[in-house]
Amino acid sequence: LISVNYSRLIIFKNHELLTVDIRNGFSLSKNVFDSSRVFILPTEFCVLLGGEKHQLEFGTGLNQYFGTSKFDSPLIPNVYKSNYQYSIVFRGGYRFTSYDERLLFRIAPLWFIAPEYPKSKKMITHWNAGVSLGVTF
Repeated sequence: LISVNYSRLIIFKNHELLTVDIRNGFSLSKNVFDSSRVFILPTEFCVLLGGEKHQLEFGTGLNQYFGTSKFDSPLIPNVYKSNYQYSIVFRGGYRFTSYDERLLFRIAPLWFIAPEYPKSKKMITHWNAGVSLGVTF
């Protein structure tokens, strides 16, 4: 999955090892049942601990999924007939930022909590991994 994100760092001058990162993004995916478009809007709040280039990153956020399905496919189970879904994400990983070369690299395990299906009250969890390459400016 490829996404475009904008991230804003808030640097605390009294704390050289603490930085806050607020990130918003946008991505496209497809519904697994009928291949209709799904728009993904991730929002994340992270704390960075470490030096100027090498940091540990801990964060949490909300991913929102907005679908475009017309639900006319008989392949879509009734419990999945919703164009909105969300997941809560937690991350803890490594971040490298080189302002001279304008390079950003991140790698982290991700823990997701989400409804079992769109209108479910039962929450399920799963693990994933994230790798990011970016340009700083």
